[in-house]
Amino acid sequence: MGIDSPLIPAIATGFGGGLGRNGFVCGAVAAAAMAIGVKGKGRGKPQVYQMIDTFLNDFKSQFGAVNCRELIGVDLKTEEGMAYLKKEGRKKCSEFVRFAADRVGEMVNGES
Repeated sequence: MGIDSPLIPAIATGFGGGLGRNGFVCGAVAAAAMAIGVKGKGRGKPQVYQMIDTFLNDFKSQFGAVNCRELIGVDLKTEEGMAYLKKEGRKKCSEFVRFAADRVGEMVNGES
């Protein structure tokens, strides 16, 4: 996105596991909203909100939900949940991140 800062990798650290493993909104979804907001700077809130709404609908259509716990089906605050994440869940999370990055890229570059 043309932003060079040592803070960038740390900004979204707490997004993992649906905000600190609480199972809320998927970190990939939260990061997508941030990216859309950055790229939408100067467009005005209504247009940015519309882009985010479009993204959320696309994500839900692809995966059925936007909340982490619904997406991966486990509570990451349990030993069982963390074991699942380490064994299988990361594959799912990778799909969410890949989709979010690709879709946001398309949206902010005017491809749809």
